[in-house]
Amino acid sequence: MTPTSPAGLGEEIEGRIAELLELTGARANRDLLRDILVTGSPSAGSMSAGSTSDRGLALDEMERAFALFARYRGIPKLTMFGSARTAVSDPLYAQASDLARAWPTRTGSW
Repeated sequence: MTPTSPAGLGEEIEGRIAELLELTGARANRDLLRDILVTGSPSAGSMSAGSTSDRGLALDEMERAFALFARYRGIPKLTMFGSARTAVSDPLYAQASDLARAWPTRTGSW
């Protein structure tokens, strides 16, 4: 069992997850894909129905983002997570905007 496994996730489930990843041909980021499968499962831990739905929406958004940016593979990108409900007057909004503007668009490094 890996450190990120929810309590009670047994060897059989871990084995099936590994088998699923193998069957899908996943080669890169297997640890990340494994964590997505575990945390996105309604039976993983004590998630409420609302949080499961929210996670499903987040996974859908990630899938669309991966498809959108696939043609830019090899070009550094920055992802910022936050809330669409943050008011423009909130100091955190300004901080996030400043960070986004500071990301170098040509060199790809800080």
